[in-house]
Amino acid sequence: MPNSTNVRTRSSASNRGYSGRVEGGGPATFRLVVLGVVVILGFTGTACDDGRSPTMPSQSPPPSPAPPPPPLPSTVTGVVYEHTSAGPRPLAGAPIDVSGEEVSSTYKAISDDNGRYVVTDLVPGQRLKAVAEKRGYRQPCRTPVAGAVIDLHVVSDSVLTTNGLPASVPTTEPFLSGRVYEQTSEGPRGIPGAIVVGDFSGGFGWAPSATTMTDPSGRYLLCNMQDIGLRFGFLLNVNKPGFVSASGAEFFDVRVDLGMSRTIDVELFRK
Repeated sequence: MPNSTNVRTRSSASNRGYSGRVEGGGPATFRLVVLGVVVILGFTGTACDDGRSPTMPSQSPPPSPAPPPPPLPSTVTGVVYEHTSAGPRPLAGAPIDVSGEEVSSTYKAISDDNGRYVVTDLVPGQRLKAVAEKRGYRQPCRTPVAGAVIDLHVVSDSVLTTNGLPASVPTTEPFLSGRVYEQTSEGPRGIPGAIVVGDFSGGFGWAPSATTMTDPSGRYLLCNMQDIGLRFGFLLNVNKPGFVSASGAEFFDVRVDLGMSRTIDVELFRK
C-alpha cells in the first residue's frame, strides 16, 4: 500500500607464518623440529592416525560478479506523443533535453512534423534521462534513457486541468500522487491547475524530470519515481498563482524519499 502523508508546514584463514631457526643443523635438532610439527598437527586435527588422507574443510565458491550494465547508445531516437481524450498523436516542435539525471542542458533536438527526434553524440557511461519541453505541455513520467529508442509522452496543460491525466498515457510505478487543496467553510476543496514539479536535483531546479498540473478535483500524479541514488535528494514543488504556502511563500516544497509509491496532499492558502 502506498504511504500517505498529509503535508502542512510553516517552512519550506589466512595462514599464520611461523618461522624456526635450527642451530647447528645436526640430525638431533632436525628430528626435534619434525616431532614438534607432528604434535601440532595432531593437536589441530589435520593429521589422521587411522590411515586416511587429511580432508580440507569445504569452502563456498566466491559469488559471481554482477554482469555489467549494457552500454548506453551514442544515438537515441524516438517519437514525442501528445495524449488527449481521443488518444495519442505525434507532437511536432518539441525541444528535447537528453542529459544527466540531476542536471539539464541545452536542447539537443526538436521533434519533426511526425513527432520524431534524433539525439547524437551522447557520452557512454552516463545515467541519462530524456524530457520533451514544449511550452504548454507537461511530461508526468520521468523517462530514463535505457536504450536506443525512447518515446516521450506529454499532455497539454488544458487537458490536465479540465480532464486530468488521459488513460492512454503509459505509467510506471513508483507513483507520487495526491491532492492540492484549500480549506473552506464547507471543508477542503481541490485546487485545479496547480503546477506540480518533481525536481531530481533536490530543489536546485536543475532536473525537473517529471511535471504535471492538478485536475479539476486538485489531484495529480507523477510516475517512475525511482530511487536512483541522487546526490542532492528529491524535492516536490507545488505552486499556483494567487495562492501561497502556509509560510507565505509563492511555492510549497517538501523533500520526499523515493523508491515506493507515496501519497502527499498539499494545502495552499489564498493570498
